Amino acid sequence: MIFKGIKSSVFALSLTLVACSGRINRNPDGKRYDLSLRLFAGGRYYYTISNEANTVVKVNGKEVKIDKKTELGLIYEFENDSLGNKLKITYDKLRVAYQGNGETKYIDIADTGQDADPTSKLLSGIRGASFVVIIDRTGDLVRIDGSNELLDRIMSSMNTNDANAKKLMRETISGWIGEDFIKSNIQRSFKLFPDTAVRINDVWTKNITPAGATKSQALTTCSLKEVNDDIAEVVMKSDVAEPNGKMTVMGHPVGSNLKGTEDGILYADLKTGLLTKGETSSQMTGTFSVMGVDVPVTVNVKGKIEGKRI
Repeated sequence: MIFKGIKSSVFALSLTLVACSGRINRNPDGKRYDLSLRLFAGGRYYYTISNEANTVVKVNGKEVKIDKKTELGLIYEFENDSLGNKLKITYDKLRVAYQGNGETKYIDIADTGQDADPTSKLLSGIRGASFVVIIDRTGDLVRIDGSNELLDRIMSSMNTNDANAKKLMRETISGWIGEDFIKSNIQRSFKLFPDTAVRINDVWTKNITPAGATKSQALTTCSLKEVNDDIAEVVMKSDVAEPNGKMTVMGHPVGSNLKGTEDGILYADLKTGLLTKGETSSQMTGTFSVMGVDVPVTVNVKGKIEGKRI
């Protein structure tokens, strides 16, 4: 497999739906907007999360190009409980395409036919499966229920005794359904704004440290650009550093030392505090460490999220 481990480190970089809070530089004039979460029991939303990553590795003076596209469809269903907001997340769609080094591979969990890719068949159990997260009133993640059980169930159907193959596949699947994915991406969707009201052109910053295996850190600056029809537009810019990252490239575990920048525009519904859409673009350079040898690498990622009530 070309790029077997889509770890949360890479996925988080492609979708920095960041938790921007902390110190605020305020605009002294204009209306203040309360951007806190106001979720209601019974609310259902469909989110499509997609990203396109282009990686170039230089080995022995030659460039190896790896292209990856991912599209994930999730259904969010909200309930209220004593701890805050109970969110049930159901997987509806997962499509992945890899191309590089003379190899092409497609994964689609909806493809279960006789000629379907074996990985598609293995992952088909994700479709329709759910787990639950508890989010408190400020958008912080309190608890995750069911994600590890879902991962174990998928892995139990893998028909091989090859321990290394199982390890690599578990790392790959964890990038989509593991707790690292949840903590690094979904939780931050609910922490876009500061806890206090903001005005147009207010600016706030925060250091971001994604959870789990990734070691990425991002100093992110956000600003409320404008509000139209109860939709807030936020521009963001991050300086990203991943000094001790881990991922799997072309079936081999590698260390990574990357740094770069990320820019994005995000939109949120003031009535709920939920993201409605967003786009980010990141550019990172550095090295991959393979068997003790550092090789130059460039990673460019474009991410997009779209959500709608259903």
